[in-house]
Amino acid sequence: MVFDRAALGEGVGAEPRRIDGIAVPYAERLIVADNAGRVEVRGRDGAAGGMQSVACPDPQGQALTRRGVVFGCADGAIVVAQRDGGFVTEKIPYPAPPAERATAFTHRPGSTTLTALAGRNGVWTLDVRKKTWTLTPIADVVAVNTAGEGSSLLVLTRDGVLHGLDPVTGAETAHLALIPGPVDDHASIHVDPDRAYVNDIRARTIHEIAYNDNLRVARTFPLDIAPSLMVETGL
Repeated sequence: MVFDRAALGEGVGAEPRRIDGIAVPYAERLIVADNAGRVEVRGRDGAAGGMQSVACPDPQGQALTRRGVVFGCADGAIVVAQRDGGFVTEKIPYPAPPAERATAFTHRPGSTTLTALAGRNGVWTLDVRKKTWTLTPIADVVAVNTAGEGSSLLVLTRDGVLHGLDPVTGAETAHLALIPGPVDDHASIHVDPDRAYVNDIRARTIHEIAYNDNLRVARTFPLDIAPSLMVETGL
């Protein structure tokens, strides 16, 4: 659904425009991957616009990066970017048919390195700049994120251990027993330029992690609610 941001700022909740598929605001437009796999650049109000030549079958997952909008597709990912006053779309295919595709992306805001779960026994890294996918095996994963290109993968496993993994070799560089397991499926990791934040739903706590300092717990924020949905703002 598309909401009028100016109206919301004035406290007016107008009826939203419904869109079939996934819509991401970008470059004063809406980039839409619909349920039929078509990719379209629409007006800000969701009105029909320019259809792109590259399809995205079964779109699931999206991200906004410095290099454009990314959608996860059954056969890889597509990137829609503004260039020379127009829009271009490129496909980044999987290196081989995946057993488990990416369906939701996580990343540091603005970063061109995205992560995603590969089922429960691995994580995907998508480098939008290099146009590559990397699969890192790890058992019982529930959440993943990274600060960007060259940074460690931060992976939370079902037993509550936070792992730092080398993004190239997959070797563990650090680990921390952070949350008493088993961890809830709504666990998440948010990353900014200096810290990572992990929600401990049962303990009603957010852990702030210095990920460049051997996964040190920098601060812990107790809450009076269960933080099953976490969004970082003010970046």
